[in-house]
Amino acid sequence: EEARLADTLTNFPLNNRFEHSSPLSNRTATILNNSITQIENSLTENNLLENEIDNESKLELAAKLGSTLLAKNKLLEEENVRLAATISNMEEKIDTLVENEQKYLSRIESLNEEIVHYQSQIRKEKELQTEMQTIFEEQDEKSQQALDLNLNKIKQLERTILALQ
Repeated sequence: EEARLADTLTNFPLNNRFEHSSPLSNRTATILNNSITQIENSLTENNLLENEIDNESKLELAAKLGSTLLAKNKLLEEENVRLAATISNMEEKIDTLVENEQKYLSRIESLNEEIVHYQSQIRKEKELQTEMQTIFEEQDEKSQQALDLNLNKIKQLERTILALQ
């Protein structure tokens, strides 16, 4: 087991730094990066990176690495909680947007039906107007013909009266 621990410790990637993934975690990530730097410095000072690790040094190194990993784990858990809250908030907004979209689509459909209805009414009104105009024109023509006929009768009657005098 000590060999496995030593192997793990010597192969641990200390050059991996924690990235600042959100403003909330900047301070924690900086602390973690400083902690890693301190561990690296400690390893370098004690020449522990050269496989000359005794049991006490191994345990000390394991404790430091364990603390760093626990801190990283806590940071990741906090970030996970924050992201879960953000996802939940976004899902609520999406649900609201979907509901609003359905309302607007329903309203658009209703308005389209009204437009079709009013267009039909307008078309019928135009047909009736055209029909009335045709009737008035026919009536005007009949009236003009009756007037012309009456004028001709009047002229004929005037001639007859003049002829009788």
